[in-house]
Amino acid sequence: MKTVAITGASGMIATELVSLLLGKGGYEISLISTNPDKYISRWDSGNVRWYTLGQWMDELKKTGKRCDVLINTGFARSSNGVDVSSSLQFTVDVALAARRCRVASFINISSQSVYGKIYEPLWTEETPVAPDYMYALGKYSAELLIDSILCSSSVNYTNVRLSSVCENARFLRVFVQNAIENRPIRVQDGRQSLSFIDVRDVASGLLAMIEKAPVAIFDKIYNLGTGVCNTIMEMAQMVKKIALEKYGIQVEIIVEEANLPMHVGMNPGKFKETFGWKPAYDLEKMICSLFNYLKYSDLGGGVSH
Repeated sequence: MKTVAITGASGMIATELVSLLLGKGGYEISLISTNPDKYISRWDSGNVRWYTLGQWMDELKKTGKRCDVLINTGFARSSNGVDVSSSLQFTVDVALAARRCRVASFINISSQSVYGKIYEPLWTEETPVAPDYMYALGKYSAELLIDSILCSSSVNYTNVRLSSVCENARFLRVFVQNAIENRPIRVQDGRQSLSFIDVRDVASGLLAMIEKAPVAIFDKIYNLGTGVCNTIMEMAQMVKKIALEKYGIQVEIIVEEANLPMHVGMNPGKFKETFGWKPAYDLEKMICSLFNYLKYSDLGGGVSH
């Protein structure tokens, strides 16, 4: 049975990945959180156990087990200096734990934001980084810290620069919520182009890495995304189309004049080729999932499964 440990274990990506691993079977899963007692009842499976980072390290030392893959998803989605500093310290602690516990493979979740907005997409792993706000600088700093800690170790490590996850896109959720409530969708400019990935595709990409980890020597950087960019106007029009075709709701799109140039997106070709992966969810499927969740769930947030 393969052993997989995941930090940031209460988050969306970790939650989706655990569901996928349990469905596939054959995995012993350690979930690492700063507050494991709060989430311990989330999974009804003997193959899932919750720990703090220290408890997990103690367990490995006591049992003599070796972790096959450690995935670090734990980083605050914030540009607050205190949050970023705390996340960087946690990154150091996790990387040191990976080295001290002789983890076989280490996957750090980074962000496409490290590329900034100087260079035209689609960005490849060779595109120079140019982080232009605190969160992006924090993510790139985490990559450098991990490299400095693990470069001379036996750990097979990499950083996965992740595209924007659809379920985290506040403006897209607002578009869908407005459509459900029969209110206009307001678009500023609309020419900005962005690329999103569904959290289920993130989980399937990580699973592909986990399965290949025993035989693959990771490159230091991989881009994980769909490689497809859409303008904000195209996204608004897709919301309008789905609202009418699936729910019989007529939605008005109001365009407000602005000059907000922004073009964001990565080329995931190396990731697809290396791990034999491809995304299953296009923009229409992502938006349909948001409709399904926001229309029928009282929880507010996430994606239906």
